[in-house]
Amino acid sequence: MDEKISNLLIELKDKENYVRQSACEALGLLAGALTDDDRSEVLPKLLAAVKDEGKYVRIAALHALESFWGALTEADLAEALAVLLAAFKQENLYVRPTACEALGSLALLLTAAERSEVLSALLAAVKDKDWRVRQAACEALGSLAGTLTAAERAEVISALMDAVKDPYEDVLISACWALGALACVLTADERSEVLPVLIKASKNEICWVRSAASYALKKFKEPEN
Repeated sequence: MDEKISNLLIELKDKENYVRQSACEALGLLAGALTDDDRSEVLPKLLAAVKDEGKYVRIAALHALESFWGALTEADLAEALAVLLAAFKQENLYVRPTACEALGSLALLLTAAERSEVLSALLAAVKDKDWRVRQAACEALGSLAGTLTAAERAEVISALMDAVKDPYEDVLISACWALGALACVLTADERSEVLPVLIKASKNEICWVRSAASYALKKFKEPEN
């Protein structure tokens, strides 16, 4: 194993939170350069770091893991899914949104059954008590646009249209963005359902919400696939 990687794995056990956090961040940056053997050593350590006592270590580990998704085996993906779902249930208000983001990117690589499990978690997260989680969930749902069945798409559309009524502007912005991401896969009936919601949002008193809604509306004007 490369000495640099070996040292970073040692730092993951350091008593100082910031050292463990920095080690996670560095491993994420190096993910593309790792050999298969190195990756098999690093991945379990990062998955374990998602349960670290330090919240910023957990967040750094979640971000680092996203750099590994494309190189994981089916067994690795299943393990990563279990870790992320557990992280999503943590109480920390900063870890949970990051877990949502990671679930959204991981879902693209999962089986239909596993992706359905992720979708259920994200749909529930859109109604979470914390706005950060709701915002992250909206963005994650938007990233799943091309993977949804007709029934799943109907659930996502409903959840996002509800989110456009959220009292927090960051949630509104992410919900508008997500609806725009869905534009290319919607049926004519679905588009006619979503468009009035976005048109109304484009007249919101908050400029950033108007901007996000306008961006989404432009997506609806692009040629359908």
